[in-house]
Amino acid sequence: MKNITTSILSIIAIWIIIFASCSTDTLILEEPEIIFPDPVELLKGNLIGSVEDEAGLPISDALVTCLSCLPVHEVMTDDKGDFRFLNVEVKGGSAYLSVNSSGKFDGFRRVALLEGRINYTRILLKEKVSLGKLSASQGGELSDINGAVISLPANGIVNATGQSYSGEYNVFMSWIDPTSEDLNLRMVGDLSAIDSEGELAGLSTYGMLQVELEATDGSELNLSEGSTAVLEFPVPQSIRANAPKEIPLWNYNEANGYWVEEGSAVLDGDRYVGEVSHFSTWNVDVKIDPVDICGSIVTSNFTKGLSFFQVRLDGDSFQGTGGWLCDDGSFRFINVPSGEVLTLEILNYCGEIIETINLGPYEPGKIELDPIIISNDTEITFVNLTGNAIDCSDLPLTEGLVIINLENNSYIFPVYTDGRFDIDFPTCGEYEGTVQIFNTIDFTASIEIAISDQIQDLNLEDFKACDVLPEEYFYYRFETIIPSIIVEKFVIDPAFIHYSVNTGGYRLVLRGSTTAEYIDLEFDNVPEVGIDQISTNGSGGTDMQIHPLTNVKIQFISIGPEISPGIFEYIEGNLRSSDPARNMIFGTFRAKPE
Repeated sequence: MKNITTSILSIIAIWIIIFASCSTDTLILEEPEIIFPDPVELLKGNLIGSVEDEAGLPISDALVTCLSCLPVHEVMTDDKGDFRFLNVEVKGGSAYLSVNSSGKFDGFRRVALLEGRINYTRILLKEKVSLGKLSASQGGELSDINGAVISLPANGIVNATGQSYSGEYNVFMSWIDPTSEDLNLRMVGDLSAIDSEGELAGLSTYGMLQVELEATDGSELNLSEGSTAVLEFPVPQSIRANAPKEIPLWNYNEANGYWVEEGSAVLDGDRYVGEVSHFSTWNVDVKIDPVDICGSIVTSNFTKGLSFFQVRLDGDSFQGTGGWLCDDGSFRFINVPSGEVLTLEILNYCGEIIETINLGPYEPGKIELDPIIISNDTEITFVNLTGNAIDCSDLPLTEGLVIINLENNSYIFPVYTDGRFDIDFPTCGEYEGTVQIFNTIDFTASIEIAISDQIQDLNLEDFKACDVLPEEYFYYRFETIIPSIIVEKFVIDPAFIHYSVNTGGYRLVLRGSTTAEYIDLEFDNVPEVGIDQISTNGSGGTDMQIHPLTNVKIQFISIGPEISPGIFEYIEGNLRSSDPARNMIFGTFRAKPE
């Protein structure tokens, strides 16, 4: 069985904040004319998030670095691609993250934070695929499937130490579509910039190009001093009519998280063409007079926020930005255009737009909005999770989190100082997941309780966050087709829980506090981690009546060492109904053999 604390610690780091204040203190980089903000303001916040690939699949073991944390902190994503920065001090009002994963372009993200909330973000890393090889002595031109083009000079390439490079090299390039609906996942950083006058600015993007050159041994290359390359940025048809004839070029300063103005590009038909003197990520953007907007989105009775729902914001003069609501439904947008009507879209976990709202126009600066009331909240399903969390000594958990793990993402909510929790968690469509308690004082955790769309409300009394788990445990919610008959059990007598191999198959028997409360399931195969298995035969009972249990799914989370053929030291996993028209079962167990 995996150690729960180790698993949690692998995705933990601290509460977080970063650059976004106006201060006279500055940090001067190598280029003396570029002065980056270095705010002295220290805030506490928290940030959870996930890293995924272009197919939406989680990327595990990605290195996520909080460059604005004091000190800098690093954490690896877990097997679900999740990471957490909890309870740390950072500078300013936004978090600056870098993400590195083998075979992917590096990711960078600046996330506007709200203090005292649980902030959330997602980061998409693009596959680093070579466009082809060029000879350093000859240079050449390469293009990608989107129409982006790079033209490289002859005898103009150097290695990391500045020495001339003469062999073949790989060219990697990725275009980021400014009209993409998931631009907020794909973009590099955000749209915070420093213009040619050294002033802070906001941007509206017309496209980005990530470019990397690598020698055949994988070492980094760049342009030599005095050499230039030409980049061609496709301009999508939908924004071409508003595209200016000449537009500033911006390169991304990875150390500080700002776009820096450097030159310009010219519109040539359906693309911007510009000349660059070095490689990082390049951007063709227009400057805007920005406004920062804070607010919240709530249901009509003001009692429920749309926790971690996605929001997208766009307008006539910019291609949009986006993010996710905090745990209480609050949000903050930075560097969006002032002086125009903005369109705010709210999307649920299924990616469905549930409401579109017009905002503005606003004057430049900062604005605090009254709560925005969602009009069709009757269409949103909420699961109510209540209970009390306790520590290893059975005392109320004074500092803890409720962690809800869904298929590819996890979300967290704070526990009250007396250990209670009362969460209205918005859902959509079919889902399966688990609930877990995490103790932020000693980093211990509870068992994971299975949940799914078949359950509306769940009460977890004396939910213990403790590394020292009982040798065997079983929690289930057994709801019959008669709505008034609901049986719930948590931590029962180990004498009534066991499993056994039966004629080459598998049998799992889970009993409650009386012999009349039981679940008895049979499977064709021995347990296999992570694979759904369907019961071939089963029954269950309560004090009220006997219930046939067919089509019950089981998934084993962890299996101990095999102590004899087909017999394992322990097993743990989840079970749930697969037929909502019949009796509904949701359970989590850890069991030892008979």
